[in-house]
Amino acid sequence: MSEFGFECCMHKKVGSSRDNECFLACLIPKSKYVDRTRISSGTMSLFKPAGGILRTNLSWDDLQESVFETFGKDAKFGPSKDAKDIGFASGFMSKICLITPDWQGRMDGVPEKFVVKVSSQLSFIECKGMFGDIEEEFSTEEFSRAMESEVKKIHNNEITLYKLLEKYDVSEVPRPKKSIEVYYTREFSEENPLKGFIIMEYLADNLSLHIFDNLSPEDILQALHAIASLEAASLKFTDEDKGLFMKNIFGEMFAKALTKETSHFGCPTTDVVRLLNACLSAKDRRENWESLLEKFYSFLKDEVGNNNQMPCTLEQLKQAYRLYFPLGAFMIVPMIGPLFSLANNSDDVEYKERVQELIFEKTEGLLEDIFEFYEKNKNTSSGTEAKESNGGLPL
Repeated sequence: MSEFGFECCMHKKVGSSRDNECFLACLIPKSKYVDRTRISSGTMSLFKPAGGILRTNLSWDDLQESVFETFGKDAKFGPSKDAKDIGFASGFMSKICLITPDWQGRMDGVPEKFVVKVSSQLSFIECKGMFGDIEEEFSTEEFSRAMESEVKKIHNNEITLYKLLEKYDVSEVPRPKKSIEVYYTREFSEENPLKGFIIMEYLADNLSLHIFDNLSPEDILQALHAIASLEAASLKFTDEDKGLFMKNIFGEMFAKALTKETSHFGCPTTDVVRLLNACLSAKDRRENWESLLEKFYSFLKDEVGNNNQMPCTLEQLKQAYRLYFPLGAFMIVPMIGPLFSLANNSDDVEYKERVQELIFEKTEGLLEDIFEFYEKNKNTSSGTEAKESNGGLPL
C-alpha cells in the first residue's frame, strides 16, 4: 500500500496549496528519472539566490510561457504583476509564491490569483536559527549541494503521484472545499536542471495551524478519510506505476529532513502514527488512538469496496501502529523545537505561555510513550510474530 506523508499539511483545517503537496503525479521511465536529477548546473543551483521570482531560478518569462500553455495565449501578465511568499516556515524544500497576474484585457475562466510552488532550497536557508544544534551540519555548502539532487527527486516524485492520481481518476479527496486544482507541472530533467515548479489553485480562506495548535479527534476524521482514499487508490497501481516512486525515501542526506513529497509504498500506519502524534494532544492521542484506527479501517473498507479484498485486518493495523510508534513518534519530536522557537519570538506573553504549555504536554507524552511502546514491543513475542505475518503491511 502507498504511504503519503502528512507533515505540515495536516495542520490545516481548510485545504491550501501546500496542503496539496501530498497528492502529486508524470509517467517517466525510472532509469531516466534517476539520471535526470543528478545534473550539474554549473554555478547556478537550488540553494543559491538567483534573479528570478522570489530569488529563485524561475523567471517571469518562464512563468508567462507556462501560463500561456495553461490558460491560453490571451492570458498575458500586466505591469502590476506581483509575487508574494506565503510559505515561510511551513516547508523547507520549496518557495510558495502567491501570484497576482494583473491580467491584461478581459479574461473568462482564469483565476484572479494562483499559486506557484517552486522547488528551491532557499526556504530552508532562510529559516536559519530554527534548527538548534544540528543547524551547523545543515548549513554547510557540502550538505546543500548533496541535498540538491534529493530535492529534485522529491519534486519529480510529487509530480509522479499527481499524474497517477489523474490516471486512475482519484480526484475527490475529502475536504471542506473542492480538491485543489493543479494547472501545470514541470519536472527537473537534463534539459531543465534548475526550474522545477507546479502551478495550482489558490484558496484564499485556508487556515494554517502549527504543531502546537492541537486538533480534536473529530477533526482528525477528515484527514483519516483522505488517507484511506489514497490508500485504496494505490491498490490500483501496477508494478510499473509503483516503480516510478522513490524506493529509499530517506536518502543519505534526508534522515533528518523527511517531508510530505516523499510518497512511496509502505505501511499505511506510518501516516496514521505521524498524523496522530503531530496533531493531537498527548491526552487525546492516548485515549482515542484505537477508536481512530477503527474509524480509519472502516473508511478504508468503504473505499476498497465489498468486492475487493482488504489488504490487512484491523488487528494487523493496530499491531503495526504499536510496532511503528517508537520510530514514528521519534520523527515528530525534532519538528517541535524549531516551531516552538518561532512562536517563542512573539511579544505576546500570554500566547507564549499557552504555546509552552501545549508543547510540553505533547512532547512529554511522546517521549514517555516512545519508551513504553518500545519496551512492550521488545518484551513480547507478538512484535516479531506480527512482523513475520502482517501480509499486506510491510513495516
